[in-house]
Amino acid sequence: MFWNEDRIKWYLLASEYTGYHDNMTLEIKKIIPKGESLIDFGCGLGILPMKLSDYFSDIIGVDYDEQVLDLLEDNIAKNKIKNFKTICSNCYSGELLEKIGEKDNILLSHFGDIEDYFYNFFDLFTKRMIIIRNDVEKSIVHNSNKNTIQDICKFLDDRKIPYKIYRQTFEFGQPLKDDKEVITIEDEGQVVLPSRNFIEIIRKAPTNLIEFESTDSFIKIHSGKSEFNIKGYDAMEYPEFPVISRENSLKLEATVFNDIIRETVFCTAPNDQRPILEGVNFSLKNKILTATATDSYRLSRRQVVLNDEDAEKEFNLIIPRKALTYFQRMIETGGDEVEIFYENNRIVLYYQNVVYTVLLISGNYPNTEKLIPTMFECSFTANSREFYNAVDRISLMSREDKDDIIKLVVTEGNLEISSQAKDLGSAVEELQVNSKLEDDSFEISVSGKYLKDAVSAIASEEIVIKFSGELTAFIVQPSDYHRDIIELILPVRTY
Repeated sequence: MFWNEDRIKWYLLASEYTGYHDNMTLEIKKIIPKGESLIDFGCGLGILPMKLSDYFSDIIGVDYDEQVLDLLEDNIAKNKIKNFKTICSNCYSGELLEKIGEKDNILLSHFGDIEDYFYNFFDLFTKRMIIIRNDVEKSIVHNSNKNTIQDICKFLDDRKIPYKIYRQTFEFGQPLKDDKEVITIEDEGQVVLPSRNFIEIIRKAPTNLIEFESTDSFIKIHSGKSEFNIKGYDAMEYPEFPVISRENSLKLEATVFNDIIRETVFCTAPNDQRPILEGVNFSLKNKILTATATDSYRLSRRQVVLNDEDAEKEFNLIIPRKALTYFQRMIETGGDEVEIFYENNRIVLYYQNVVYTVLLISGNYPNTEKLIPTMFECSFTANSREFYNAVDRISLMSREDKDDIIKLVVTEGNLEISSQAKDLGSAVEELQVNSKLEDDSFEISVSGKYLKDAVSAIASEEIVIKFSGELTAFIVQPSDYHRDIIELILPVRTY
């Protein structure tokens, strides 16, 4: 997770020291008329939108980090700001897009791949998308894979999207440190504290100076005029951290590991079904890392070719969904590498200064390879964004139904998407596609939600969907195959 206590302190100090957000506020006011609406994706501490709260009619801040949003909401309440709301969500979430609706302006900064964000957000704004970017960030900020200004301009030029560049020289960097230590240790010791209470106390401390003092089995916490006494536990009784051999280890770029989780974890089974399917199966053989998730109705598989140094390594693990989701929040906006240590019934995920140990799901994951069809009687290629939006619109008439069923009818160069609900009515939309058929037409009924989830996970400009039969599973893939990813979906029998 990017936001921790040290980074929050640094960010607030850097903002005050450089006057960066004050300067950006003035520049945005020059570009945007007063009284419009704003969405800030990846808002973090929300310094910039807070400074603009009296300028916009309403503001929505979106971030995946609950801790930083709690701080932001406290500041919103403290400053009595009525038109600023927050949403805790992954910015790639399709459900998030449904909640927000259209807004006048979208603000993006410190994001990763421009293609992913444009794919998800392009239709949300009605007037402007504001992208704040500094080319030096690529080498000094937490996400080394961020697009530069040149990358963004090329992306926009290729798609004939009009834009303007406003160049400024506002610096947002770390101010010079003084001689004060962040932490002063007067006496060494150790104690076990209830995490939830302890974190909440630190988070809501009235001042930046916090003092800890141990008294018998209690820890006394001073901050300003507040004082807390927390009952602790004997640290000697705390279980020792497992020792795992470094021989059984694997390194992945954090961005790659994050993508793998995002592209698979949504296909895991809900709780109280088959426990074996509540996790993602990671297998390594012949330098190929394969991540597979399925809930028996759909499947997602992502493969990554590793370096030669991993040629002899093999494993087959099932990592729980909750553990992967939690760990993803730590690495989603980060760079560097994730090191994975695996042995017997557990793994250890090591990232920057965080060590996360996970008990694996025991059992044999089903052989899913045989489920993926290789022969097809129909296929079509479509623009991902156009296809997603069409399915999303047609699903408006099917969401009230239990199965959210839509029908796809493929003919030469054309795709018809339709739905009907007994108590609502019906909807139909046509798209021009590049299709291949054995017969004159092909039709199939599917879950609209499953289809949108698959397209969102692939995050490619174009997708190809291949059908082997009207009652057999079909696959969704990126058309350019720039990543080895397959989404498999079972159709819905309507008779």
